[in-house]
Amino acid sequence: MKIDSRLENYRWRTGPWGSNTGDDFGAFQIPGPCGEELKIIASPGDAHESIPWEHVSVSTRRRCPFWKEMCFVKDFF
Repeated sequence: MKIDSRLENYRWRTGPWGSNTGDDFGAFQIPGPCGEELKIIASPGDAHESIPWEHVSVSTRRRCPFWKEMCFVKDFF
């Protein structure tokens, strides 16, 4: 999985979901296109985690993400 470099400003760098610049996994909190902050967890799906597929989870504080927000996130990963 290649993560768009524009996401680096929104990467969580500390705590249990923290990761380093350039990692192909991590947690992010970005402003979404519909006025909500989007919380994202991404994993590359490599053998290290024993998960054979890439995965991106998206959530907001108050509701399920809208389709427009999901498409917005898809473009980053």
